[in-house]
Amino acid sequence: MSKLKHYLLFVVIIGVATITLSACKDPEPPTKNIHLNGTGWKCLGFYDVDKKELQDLGPKDWKNNYILHFNDSMCPDGVVTRVSYNVYEMDYSVDYSTSAIEFTNIVMVTLAMDDATDTLFISALKDAKHFSSTEEELKLFYNNKKKYLLFNRIYYNYFEGE
Repeated sequence: MSKLKHYLLFVVIIGVATITLSACKDPEPPTKNIHLNGTGWKCLGFYDVDKKELQDLGPKDWKNNYILHFNDSMCPDGVVTRVSYNVYEMDYSVDYSTSAIEFTNIVMVTLAMDDATDTLFISALKDAKHFSSTEEELKLFYNNKKKYLLFNRIYYNYFEGE
């Protein structure tokens, strides 16, 4: 009788283990970042990860506000952005294997007055250290990944005409 109990216990343990292991799924592979060269992006706002809240950037009807273009004809080796009435050019470096990004040498090309939101936007770009990108969305993380700039992909170039 003791052998029968051990056999049944063994069968139950194997059965439970088999069901448990078969229910486990492989984790989703990390999303591979798309290359940014030649892409354009419209910023939707500042996203706070802890609060799960998006802070708007301003007028939604002005489609050419808070945009980034990577390696376009106006700035073939860097990024050009339009912020309210100003245009900025900058260099960037990116490591797709670690999702690291850095914006440097940010220069204002035009000389109109920036407002507080414009200053926050440029400051967030300067502080961005990591990114994630899909075909339709770009996130530039700053403040130790507690915040990010959220962008949607655009398929026109303000600087070259539509």
